[in-house]
Amino acid sequence: WSSDVCSSDLRSGHCGVQLWVAKKIPVQDGHIAVYASHLRVLHQSARRLIVRLAVDGLRIVFIVGHVPCADELAAQSWWTDTSALIPESYRSWPCIMLVDANGKVGSLTSTAIGDHHPCDENTHGALMHQWLVDHHMFAPQTFVDHHSGPSATFAHSKGPESRIDYVLVDECLRCPRLTSRVLDLDLAIHRPDHYAVSADVHVLIWTCRRDRMKQLKTFSQQGITSSSGPPYGDWTLDVHTHAALFHRWLQQHQPARRRLPRKRHLRASTWQLIQEKAGHWKRLRQIT
Repeated sequence: WSSDVCSSDLRSGHCGVQLWVAKKIPVQDGHIAVYASHLRVLHQSARRLIVRLAVDGLRIVFIVGHVPCADELAAQSWWTDTSALIPESYRSWPCIMLVDANGKVGSLTSTAIGDHHPCDENTHGALMHQWLVDHHMFAPQTFVDHHSGPSATFAHSKGPESRIDYVLVDECLRCPRLTSRVLDLDLAIHRPDHYAVSADVHVLIWTCRRDRMKQLKTFSQQGITSSSGPPYGDWTLDVHTHAALFHRWLQQHQPARRRLPRKRHLRASTWQLIQEKAGHWKRLRQIT
């Protein structure tokens, strides 16, 4: 099952883009559940959709786009506007772009574009190439270490197949296990058109441990905490658990200061409800 975010098409019926996100993302010891509240649309138009995904330790900005094919000035504006439409607070997040770039690359190489199945770089390809360099991203399809199988993504009705559709990945996500390929999917159309591009991107994240209290109790029973001094642990202990142990130790050795209401006439039961409400609002802001 998956959730989808759509950007409407033009009145003429052309363009329009979508982003589909799985409701369960597999991780090493289970899966991460993704809800609609974890997705936020930062921008949407007929040719561009920018969405941020924030769940547990996973933070990624997705860009789905369709670059104008005929007008070079329009294509240049598309790339320039895309940079400007990413909010400042999200520009440090890793980014993955799914784009019909109408660009051919490979004859000119860099850290962003490799020489696997090269094509003569056209104007649209040059615009994409420069954008990748500026934003520290790369195209896995152009590197032999990452891509397997054929590279063509578009079959023209009157010409040869070409590579113009890409999954572009942030440089910080580059790793030997990253793979890409072009899928042979039956889209039930009259003739071949665009082919689907797939990329398997491995991301290292910190997930929230739901059994944190059980884990802390286990470490306490094993003697990792100390009643006379700060807690300690071996090098296999993750920083989050160590911080939680240290916080608990501080709480045990410092008297808890009771929080009092500003309005003295409030009953104890009313004050308890106010604190619970504040706690729920705080948690709600943390997860949205």
